[in-house]
Amino acid sequence: MLKATKKLHELLILDKSNYKIEFYVDFIVEKGSKKDLDFLFPYALKEIEYFNYIFSIIMTFGEEYHAKKLYENYTENDRLKYENSELLLHCFGYLGYQKSIGMLMYYLDGSNSGNDEYLTYDAMVKSAFGLLSLDCSEYKKEIEDKIFSYKGKGIFNEFMPALACKTDNKDILGFLYELGSEASTDCLNGIVLGISLFGKKGKEFFDKIIFNPSWEIADGGTGIARYLHLALKIQNYSIVEILDMFKVIISNEKNDFNTISEVFEIMITVLESFIYNYSKQIFIKGIKEYKIDYIDMYKTIFMESGVDAEDSITDLYYKYLKERFEDKAIHYKPQKDYSSTIEREKDEEEARELMRDYNQGILETLWHLDDVLSQKFKYLTKKSIKKEEK
Repeated sequence: MLKATKKLHELLILDKSNYKIEFYVDFIVEKGSKKDLDFLFPYALKEIEYFNYIFSIIMTFGEEYHAKKLYENYTENDRLKYENSELLLHCFGYLGYQKSIGMLMYYLDGSNSGNDEYLTYDAMVKSAFGLLSLDCSEYKKEIEDKIFSYKGKGIFNEFMPALACKTDNKDILGFLYELGSEASTDCLNGIVLGISLFGKKGKEFFDKIIFNPSWEIADGGTGIARYLHLALKIQNYSIVEILDMFKVIISNEKNDFNTISEVFEIMITVLESFIYNYSKQIFIKGIKEYKIDYIDMYKTIFMESGVDAEDSITDLYYKYLKERFEDKAIHYKPQKDYSSTIEREKDEEEARELMRDYNQGILETLWHLDDVLSQKFKYLTKKSIKKEEK
């Protein structure tokens, strides 16, 4: 057992607000074993908050009997007994506790509100995650009917579409794409996840989604960036592959300023999702953890590929956003008939000023990400050199 495991336990007993807890958990997940879980698990059965803190450790080293113990301890009549216990729903499914499937379907449905105070949005999400790791054959018709019932609707159960892969309907993948193209952005998370789980066929559709501004991938308010990151990992996209798709769009002279600026925002969102591991703590059976090579990522995105290549993402910003649009202002389209040249020039200058402010925001974000990744790059490079010296 790791020394870090006892230190983590001490903090969870004495000071749950300590920032070191997250680092200890991550270290145990990476370097630990079932022995570490054996030490911690009895305490997770006594206090739901303790369970929440060591959730990743349980999901990494746990087995079905751990889920069974948690189920017996924290549920009653197939319902959660305590608040802030939604992570249990994810855990029951991922660790293969098939007996919990009816409970997970209940919390996923969300329409059975009644007097159940724990039937929350978070419970719906965690139930979907759990169900993705279980055999749902007895519910596949119900899942299929629910998903197809959303046709023509802008708002619906956001995470039911995530289970589309549990049905046998060969038309459901195309339906998901059409549904996502018309639905409210508040309902896209489950669709993005659902499409990504269809292997190569799903990738064909996903290629059309990533840089499509109408899917609003860069919208920070809906949480879609988290599921974009998860989907990219599931589909095993490489940073090089994503960057190549990005370059094709921004170099297309037919695309206007709005399209290219939105695509830059999406690319930034993709980079942030990988740098900060947005989909951490989402576990799905059969999906391997995606290991990012930060050294390679930094070289690919922020360093030029050769002498005078000028193909880093910052170079691309200057070439395709600043020089093409802001400096030449060729984006500007008159919004009205002008009575004088002065009035028109004033409006043009205001438009350029807005563009400069907007572009500056993108540039500063790129600088920030460059700085964050460069720190990782320097640290990992030093680490690899020390290994070689040994």
